[in-house]
Amino acid sequence: MNLNLVPQYGGTVGGIRMSAMAAAGGWHDDVLAEDTDITYRLLIKGWRTVYQNRSECYEEVPEAWPVRIRQIKRWSKGHNQAMVRHFWALWRAPLPWRTRIDGAFLLGVFIMPPILILGAALTLVLYFSNVTFLSQAFLALFSVTLLSTLGNFAAFFEIAAAVKLDGNNRRIRLLPLNILGFAISCTSIRISAASRIRPTLMTL
Repeated sequence: MNLNLVPQYGGTVGGIRMSAMAAAGGWHDDVLAEDTDITYRLLIKGWRTVYQNRSECYEEVPEAWPVRIRQIKRWSKGHNQAMVRHFWALWRAPLPWRTRIDGAFLLGVFIMPPILILGAALTLVLYFSNVTFLSQAFLALFSVTLLSTLGNFAAFFEIAAAVKLDGNNRRIRLLPLNILGFAISCTSIRISAASRIRPTLMTL
């Protein structure tokens, strides 16, 4: 928000002006990720989403992996649905270039896990093939650089920073468990993306 980019409207807790809601066309009941959908409809109409850090909100989280996996799949399908609906409208909107670029990156966040899984598979293929060492070294360096700058390592940093700011330093010991959660989320999103693409291909 401070960089004048595209913060997402918070689906867990958030307020919205009725005039903004009316300008954006109201709530749509045919989307799975209404927070992402309203974020982009407001942005395209010239409204801003802002954060304020003076409120606290506690939310429920799934207590079983099957429930968590269904939640991740729903988020993935809903976010990708918003990407299909709003990507071109975002680029045509009278917004600064940096806002459009950042908005496009946010829309593409749920297509990154399948790309990461594909990259991991290709890395194994290269490792067991007769590719020259120089090519492997370049690919490894390039992959690590991309993951560090555009990938999901940022989420682990955010968790660690939040734990530190909240004064719950002992909770930092739970951070390695997020790696397991990350792997399960990547797999769930890949399955969700495949299930969404397959019906689309069948209708073409």
